Amino acid sequence: MGFFLMSKRFSMIYNVVIFCLVVFLIACTQDKTHKSGKILIEILYMNHGPVQPVLKKLKAEFKQFETKAEFQWYDFEKDLDFKKKKGIDFHVPIVIWINNKNSVEINGEKILLQGFPKNEGPKFARGVWEVKDLITAIKNITGD
Repeated sequence: MGFFLMSKRFSMIYNVVIFCLVVFLIACTQDKTHKSGKILIEILYMNHGPVQPVLKKLKAEFKQFETKAEFQWYDFEKDLDFKKKKGIDFHVPIVIWINNKNSVEINGEKILLQGFPKNEGPKFARGVWEVKDLITAIKNITGD
């Protein structure tokens, strides 16, 4: 009987230790870098005329981070598995994720990186972010 009780106690302790270890390992992998050692920036975009000037501007700005960030571009109409993975089931010209998050905090304000930048593209499709917000967020992560 004593061994049986000890066995139950050991089993419970073992399960708690394993659980803590798994949580620790998951937390350790949630750092600021992608498997490449760089931050991961994913851009879902509509390959339409009004979006092209914004994409051109983003690509020009992103050049300064080539050694510190990995940029992955996804076409809204072609990369359907990516859209599904990210939960995008609505019409949106641009969505940007930095390390799997599509919002950033700038000066204490949470900014969603979705839609056109606030002063570009059609008014009905504008978001609340600006390209400078995105660049600031990337610099905050890279330490630039």
